[in-house]
Amino acid sequence: GNLGYKAYFKIKKTEKTRKVFFEHIKSRADVMWFGKGDGHWDVGVTFFAKNHEEFYLQKNKIFGKFKNIVISQTIGALVNVSVFGNKFLDETAGDPRAEPVIPFGKYDEKKLDPLESKIIGNLLENGRMTLVELTGRCNGNIDTVRKKMRKLEKEGIITAYAVNVKPANIGMGFYKTFLYFEG
Repeated sequence: GNLGYKAYFKIKKTEKTRKVFFEHIKSRADVMWFGKGDGHWDVGVTFFAKNHEEFYLQKNKIFGKFKNIVISQTIGALVNVSVFGNKFLDETAGDPRAEPVIPFGKYDEKKLDPLESKIIGNLLENGRMTLVELTGRCNGNIDTVRKKMRKLEKEGIITAYAVNVKPANIGMGFYKTFLYFEG
């Protein structure tokens, strides 16, 4: 039941204010993804919001609080996003035609019960934790948590349990490229 929004910021290089800004962004419950970089932008953020107005208010609170360090911004709504994993790029990793995960697209508000919300919150923190650890964090019953996870998977709310590899630790680089198509 959430829409997605991307924001890319160019911010002043003052280390103290940057640290406060980064900590603020990372602490927000409405942030799905946060990245720091060098180049055209310094910070990239993916936000969740129920509607455009809610996002607009969230964004303005951030800009109001940090107007002294934000040099420029690029904002966009995520309308139809397909995320292709490593299988798409590396044929040795599996089927290169694997279906993409579509985290944003048609708005479909599903009501989550409190246990489902706890499960998702904990898995966002660490998608590879054991079922036993997850059950303990959710103060639940292992069979109930397992059943809820299967339900969330079937409904397309949980689409993957991912491992994030740090490319530099395996002798590789990571690059993000923005392509714009004419027409």
